[in-house]
Amino acid sequence: MPDNGIDFVGVDIGLGNLKKFHYLNTKKKHVINSSAAYLPVKDGVFGYVISNSSIEHFYDLNLVIDQIGRVVKAGGNIILSIPLRNPFIRKNWLEELTERGYIRNHGIHNYLTAREWINFLENKGFKIVKKIYYLHSR
Repeated sequence: MPDNGIDFVGVDIGLGNLKKFHYLNTKKKHVINSSAAYLPVKDGVFGYVISNSSIEHFYDLNLVIDQIGRVVKAGGNIILSIPLRNPFIRKNWLEELTERGYIRNHGIHNYLTAREWINFLENKGFKIVKKIYYLHSR
């Protein structure tokens, strides 16, 4: 994308989610209705790529991570928020809720431990600068 003063670009396959971007406190925003697995932008255009609890939902994790790596500028930053599987629990909580009938389909196809995510990302050539663990408020 040319440098046209856009501060924020939102990408989502769902039009309903894209409509929420009008709440952002900036007039310089652009939205793209697309899957993150097929980003319709040139290579190396973003200084930051932020994924908030979304990449774990893709069937082809390699494809989406390759796309994120492709569109971030050299020296840019990628910020990922990812739910982690606890390696000490036999069954993950999403499987448990699904089996009990509380939820139908959680849609998470890549429910990995912190170590598995780090290994995956490092094997893809990413450098892990910082890890922050948090508990969700729900």
